[in-house]
Amino acid sequence: MNRKQWSVSGSLLLFGTLAALSVPALGREQNKDKQDQPAPLSAMVQKDIEKAMGEPKEFSITLTYQSFKGSPSEIGQFLRKFMAEFLAQDLGNDLTDQKDPKPWAILHSDPGKAKEITIEIGYEVKGEPKVKAPLAVRKVTMKQAVRYTYSGDPVGLTQVYAHMVSVAKEGKKPSFPVAMHMLTNPGKVTEAAQIKTEIVVPLE
Repeated sequence: MNRKQWSVSGSLLLFGTLAALSVPALGREQNKDKQDQPAPLSAMVQKDIEKAMGEPKEFSITLTYQSFKGSPSEIGQFLRKFMAEFLAQDLGNDLTDQKDPKPWAILHSDPGKAKEITIEIGYEVKGEPKVKAPLAVRKVTMKQAVRYTYSGDPVGLTQVYAHMVSVAKEGKKPSFPVAMHMLTNPGKVTEAAQIKTEIVVPLE
């Protein structure tokens, strides 16, 4: 994938991430407006989530990222700036997946419990590439984490997280930061049922 192609693909995926970040809070079990509520999880999906909860593993990636703290309404502008900065620093060769890079979003707090949200948006990279501010590089690690890939509109992640909370056992409670990985390109996948988002939740 050349730089121009990656720029377009990366931009589309980042705005897919924006869609996921713009949904109701992950930790909120219900919305006041019933029309905004995501569809209930199927019995099969609930079973798959419960199976994943019973098989937590260590999670670790190296991320080149930029931090954001502010109102959800400002994320779109932030993503455009991040994408421009990433391309300007010519970091494409440092990506772990150079053919079809997929962005990560690390949420440091429940967006439904604060007026401001704190997130990091970035890409997984090899080694520790040299970057300039406002970009940074760090390892994202979780000693015990549940990894689950959800198929459907990203708004359903609300229900996924809520179900994890409801079935969690003592000493394995879902917490923050939560990582989200956009696995499908919104420019190519238009059917909500075919959108795939991986969610990585630390247990404490």
